[in-house]
Amino acid sequence: MTIRHLLVSATTAALFLVTSGCNFFEEPVQLDDLTPQAPAQPTATAAAPKPAPATQPVQAANTRLLPPAPAAQSAGGTYFTVALLEDLPDDATNIAVVHFSVTGSNRNTERDVAMCKALLETIPPTRIDQIPDLPGTVILWPVSSSNSGGTCIEMLTDYEPVDISNETAVKVNDSVAGPFLLTRNNTLRKRMIFDMSYRPRQSLKAAISEWQALLGSDPANWPPYRSSR
Repeated sequence: MTIRHLLVSATTAALFLVTSGCNFFEEPVQLDDLTPQAPAQPTATAAAPKPAPATQPVQAANTRLLPPAPAAQSAGGTYFTVALLEDLPDDATNIAVVHFSVTGSNRNTERDVAMCKALLETIPPTRIDQIPDLPGTVILWPVSSSNSGGTCIEMLTDYEPVDISNETAVKVNDSVAGPFLLTRNNTLRKRMIFDMSYRPRQSLKAAISEWQALLGSDPANWPPYRSSR
């Protein structure tokens, strides 16, 4: 096999890995396969701890590779963040992605801005690197640049639609603009599409509250699709 054939094969394999890993509503990889295992921690005793050598490296306070001390763990809460899809934490109980099916020149800009403002006013935004370990629900406004700002103009300019499976696309079609909250429970692998397409701009905040109430119920009873009209 020539060098040229090897390069072509490697490029094809790389493209397959990239495209197969970006579909939010496909069956997710088991989290246990993705989460690094933390090394065993020494058990504290009543005796004074032995001083660490001066050359021992100090773990960064915000690292996500090691679990936090038990007192610092925080399970629960809802966080809204503006970030890349691949930057989502893998230890959240629920993940929700804001999705518009209509993009480009056909988008309803006023409605998009209304949805952006409704989320910002309902749940104060949190930077992706400031979301604590074991969050309850993370709502993502997906963007194409990690340097995207926090204003609605910047969020809409950098907005990046997520790839969805064929099954999801049947319900999320180009005839309605959304917004949709594509929601996934990572414990039961349960998915829910919450459609706000038919709500007036003035009542999008109320629709978000309806979604949050549904989110607080047993995920086993989530409907696969729910319209808020």
